Amino acid sequence: MPKEIFMPKLSSTMEVGTLLQWFKEEGDSVEIGEPLFEIMTDKINIEVEAYDDGIFLKKYYEADDQIPVNAVIGYIGEANEQVPSEPPAQSEDDSPGSSESSSSDAASSSPAEAPKTSNEKVRATPAARKTAKDHHVAIHEVSGTGLKRQSSKA
Repeated sequence: MPKEIFMPKLSSTMEVGTLLQWFKEEGDSVEIGEPLFEIMTDKINIEVEAYDDGIFLKKYYEADDQIPVNAVIGYIGEANEQVPSEPPAQSEDDSPGSSESSSSDAASSSPAEAPKTSNEKVRATPAARKTAKDHHVAIHEVSGTGLKRQSSKA
């Protein structure tokens, strides 16, 4: 299944980023940690690394495009995987758990553990509580993976 590449949010005030350049072209092989693209914000220029191995399947934007944070800007996956020809529509609530990761949402529960009841004390960082609230998920339904099963923002 192809993995989405997002425009990262690099500061609390960042709303858009300018794509300066792609380091890879569609069809190129990509390895974790390789620079994939460079963006400019109001404060810095930064190279964004690939978060997954695979083939660079699609890019939706070109150099000098202004892109809203958390917008899908491309896909990485296996050769010949199908991806949309246009970027997915971005809703107001879109916000991935990390700059480019779509791997596990803070709202996902581990199937190995039963969810806590709302009476039990939930160990969670403030950032995890806010993320759960933003995603309309009850924090007691989130299975913590941190120290002493504490939930933290991924």
